[in-house]
Amino acid sequence: KQIRAALAWAKRQGLKITIVGGLEAWRVAEELRAAEVPVIIAGTDRLPPRRDDDFESAYANPARLHAAGVRFCIAGEGPGDHGKDRNLGIYAARAAAHGLTPALALRAVTLSAAELLGVESELGSIEVGKRATLIVTEGDPLEPATQVKLAFIDGAKIDLQSRHTQLYEKYRERLRRTETR
Repeated sequence: KQIRAALAWAKRQGLKITIVGGLEAWRVAEELRAAEVPVIIAGTDRLPPRRDDDFESAYANPARLHAAGVRFCIAGEGPGDHGKDRNLGIYAARAAAHGLTPALALRAVTLSAAELLGVESELGSIEVGKRATLIVTEGDPLEPATQVKLAFIDGAKIDLQSRHTQLYEKYRERLRRTETR
């Protein structure tokens, strides 16, 4: 209902819009495609919004939008999601587990996001001439257990040390000492 109202309003005003949130965007996917309105999906870790929806409706939203030809990206959960950026890979992985290919899921949090923001000439993929903003992982970036080994923003290496990693090292060393006794 809200998305349809936004589409109608944008048409009357002659404006180009982007839907942000889009939990139920799959319900109006054909209308979004026809109007060439992209969607920034605010997370995929949601319960179904309606009692009679499939349990996976939020998880499958990206795959359904892709199948309909709607441009989209996956973002954090929106306001109040600060500090949960680490979950972005999980949101993409959830979409991959529910119909989106792993390559498209990764693209949904990288190049597709850059395209929707209009910065694809600088960010979103690893190419000559683009800013070197990227992560290096020890495994599949869509796997929750995968650790980020290196991170760069505009070519500058980022220190990944945090209170959590310091405590991990402290107690791992303590465990090593007790195991060698």
